[in-house]
Amino acid sequence: MTIRILLDEDSGSHRLLRDLESRTVAVSGATADLDVVRAVDVGLQDRPDYEVLAHAVEHERIVITRNYADFKDLHDANPVHPGILAHCPPIVADYRVAHAVCNAIEVFEGDLSGRFVSLSYFAEYPRPLP
Repeated sequence: MTIRILLDEDSGSHRLLRDLESRTVAVSGATADLDVVRAVDVGLQDRPDYEVLAHAVEHERIVITRNYADFKDLHDANPVHPGILAHCPPIVADYRVAHAVCNAIEVFEGDLSGRFVSLSYFAEYPRPLP
């Protein structure tokens, strides 16, 4: 199984990309790899948030963003999407973002469809940082 992720431009550091790609998550008793792309690498640099989300929907990718308010508005307007993981207040260290993403994916067993999730809650839950 593979979990597909799109890093919004505000969350698309090379360090976070590498950290997420190096991890696996436990989903329904199996191990899932993370297939991660950055918005800037798929032609979405400086594009409006609705275009980023439309791309994520088309390519079945969960969005990771720091832009909590705008993506929450998009979710409220149309919750049909593969999932949005937003961190607000922003989680500064990339390894903490990666850790929170993996925790959230595991808690929801890989199915974030139609969900808007605050990553801040998952920074230490359910497993602590290594």
